Amino acid sequence: MKKILLSLVTLMVGLSAFAQTEYKFNDATVWGDFTNPAAGEAAQVESGKAITNGNLKIEVTFPEGKNGARFFAATNDGTINFRIYVESTVTFSTVDGSAMTTVEFSGSNLGASYLTGDGYENSKWSGNASSFTLKCTKSTVQINSMKVYSAGEAGPTDISNPPA
Repeated sequence: MKKILLSLVTLMVGLSAFAQTEYKFNDATVWGDFTNPAAGEAAQVESGKAITNGNLKIEVTFPEGKNGARFFAATNDGTINFRIYVESTVTFSTVDGSAMTTVEFSGSNLGASYLTGDGYENSKWSGNASSFTLKCTKSTVQINSMKVYSAGEAGPTDISNPPA
C-alpha cells in the first residue's frame, strides 16, 4: 500500500511539473475578429492591434509599408500558423496581469538571429513578468504554438537523467 501511495504522489508531483497553458495558432478565429485564410492566403494583423486568446494577449507593431504579422495558411495543405516579419516588435502579455516565468515557442526560425529580446534564447523566453517584448530582426518567424508557464507553476523539467 505504501508503494502505491508513493507512486501516486510521485505521479502527481511529476504531472504538476509540466503544468502550462498551450496556445496554438492553427485556428485564427480564436484570436479575435479573424477568419481562417484559404491555402496560400493570409489574415493580416494590424499594427498596434492586440489579439487575445484566453489569458494571452499579443500586440504587434511594425513600420508602415511592412508585412508585420499575419495568420498564414500554407499553400500545400492549408495549415495555419502565425508569422512575424522583419522589423516587427511583438509584446506578449497576460490579460489578468499574472506573471509568466517561461514561454516555449514551437515553429521555425526561432533562433537568436531571428528574434531578440531580454530573457529570450533559441525559442524560449525566461523571466518573471506579466509582459515581455521580442523583435524580429531577420526574415520571417513562424510560430505554430506557445507553452506559457505562469508564476507558481513549475517550468519545463529536464527528465533525461532521472534519479534511480
